[in-house]
Amino acid sequence: MVKLICLAVTFFMKVGKPGGIDVTDAARRVQTAMKQYNPDATWVIQAWLGNPKKELLAGLDRKHTLIVDLAAEFWDNWRKRKGFDGFPWLWSHISNYGANIGLHGRLDAIATGPIDGRKDPEASPSMKGTSSTPEGIEVNPVVFDLLNEMRWRSEYLDIDTWLKEYSVRRYGAEDENLKKAWIIFHRTAYGTYSGHRRPSESVFCAPPSLKRDKITASAWSQCRIFYDPDLFAQGVGLFLQSADHLKQTSTYQYDAVDFVRQYLADLGREAYYNLVDAYRAKDTKQFDYWSERFLQLIKDQNELLSTHKCFFVGRWLDMARSKSKQPELQDLYEHNARMLIGTWTETLSPVRDYAHKEWGGLLKDYYLPRWTNYIAYLKGTLEGRSLTVPNSFQVEKAWVNAHNKYVLETGVDPVETAKRMYRKYHI
Repeated sequence: MVKLICLAVTFFMKVGKPGGIDVTDAARRVQTAMKQYNPDATWVIQAWLGNPKKELLAGLDRKHTLIVDLAAEFWDNWRKRKGFDGFPWLWSHISNYGANIGLHGRLDAIATGPIDGRKDPEASPSMKGTSSTPEGIEVNPVVFDLLNEMRWRSEYLDIDTWLKEYSVRRYGAEDENLKKAWIIFHRTAYGTYSGHRRPSESVFCAPPSLKRDKITASAWSQCRIFYDPDLFAQGVGLFLQSADHLKQTSTYQYDAVDFVRQYLADLGREAYYNLVDAYRAKDTKQFDYWSERFLQLIKDQNELLSTHKCFFVGRWLDMARSKSKQPELQDLYEHNARMLIGTWTETLSPVRDYAHKEWGGLLKDYYLPRWTNYIAYLKGTLEGRSLTVPNSFQVEKAWVNAHNKYVLETGVDPVETAKRMYRKYHI
């Protein structure tokens, strides 16, 4: 008989306010009901911050409980909780929030954390393996490749050696440029940094403001980067040197677009900082220069990402509509798909842009207009005009409720476009 795994996401996970409920008794009753339905049922509980509370675990049968330490690549709750006091547990990583596509992975933490758990005298007896709990897939494939391999390893690995081997597996070629590039990516975008729990967000996707260092695309994150962008750019250049003999390889195409996307996003961050500084200094000439560069970077990133289906909003919307043959349901599914990557809710809320995407089409029709309008507003105030700050939310809602068609342009080479965009800015 197939064992039933029951994922119980309770209000105890994040809120942690029982409101007078006897948590231990409630846990015991829930698990008893599960076992009555299926004697082999296992309650899978997410560990997040201080949860699950000891009071909750006190009511549970360890043989029918499994704790998933959700973000062990950042918070090592399993260590602080001493293997959750003997309850079976999994070392798990999130790495990805809202399916945001910024390069991110904390590879060093993923390469060491599961081994730390296996070697810890207090936690290892109840450790049952590794797992992934991302909020999106089809992003940062190296992270999933590494984590899935760690389940088979009992000793620490050298991450640079592993990445060199990974480059051969991923592209099917022994190529020194690719190996060197991946070492640089490890030193930069895929490094493990204090306070870097989530992917660094692109300022292109941030609601326009003059917050500068504190600007964010979504709540609970940041647009700052933790690595040297010039070093990362060197890695991208090395990677693209192998384009001539690998441009037909699908994995190379994906990564070429993704790495240059990140390069343009990093340049956009620099341009944004400079336009804010110029505005505050009332330096119209510098403001015009950096504003034009910033908006052009969004346009160029949109052109690049519109060459590859995995970075194109039309694919997302077409998948949503394909789930029904009824026009009214197709429209509903598309609306929900648009709202998920846009406003998230029908009204302005803190989760606006939570699942923002640097995608072709979306950059042109959702993010570029609001930045264009905001920069025009700033320009007007520099010229002494009294203007109202643009409210972009209504425009965003209009996009969420639209049904315009996005068609991926055929015959355009994604790798050649990536090379052209890189050369345009890397002088």
